[in-house]
Amino acid sequence: MDGATQAQASGVSITQSTGSLAFGRKGEAIPSPGYFQGAIDEVMIFNRALSGSEIQAIYLGSGNGVCKTLQITSISRTDDSTTIQLTAKGPVADDYQIHGSTNLLDWDLLSTIANPEGRFYFRDRTVTNFGQRFFRVMIP
Repeated sequence: MDGATQAQASGVSITQSTGSLAFGRKGEAIPSPGYFQGAIDEVMIFNRALSGSEIQAIYLGSGNGVCKTLQITSISRTDDSTTIQLTAKGPVADDYQIHGSTNLLDWDLLSTIANPEGRFYFRDRTVTNFGQRFFRVMIP
């Protein structure tokens, strides 16, 4: 817990099951499943035991953790108001998707952009076609 070993065992095996896997609650077969009152973040399942140094490295990620956040760092409009530029940063990933919406319900894929350096830019030259425009950036 919190980067430190709490218990260890050897010769432990996990049996295969057809039941569902749930986090934050007791099993489905229990009449009152009992939900966890709190937050669970970055659940990971590994196919092997992690070393102490691997666990410590994950813990030391602190707020950065393993599931790093994606952040739009700036939005600017050109002087002639014909283009919006988004600047975003996040983990290096194969591709990022930029989506646009006029109502926050229906999203259109505007572009797919590679992010080899952890920061990228996107320019939307169609903003003059809409009264309002919302953007979201996702890692597919």
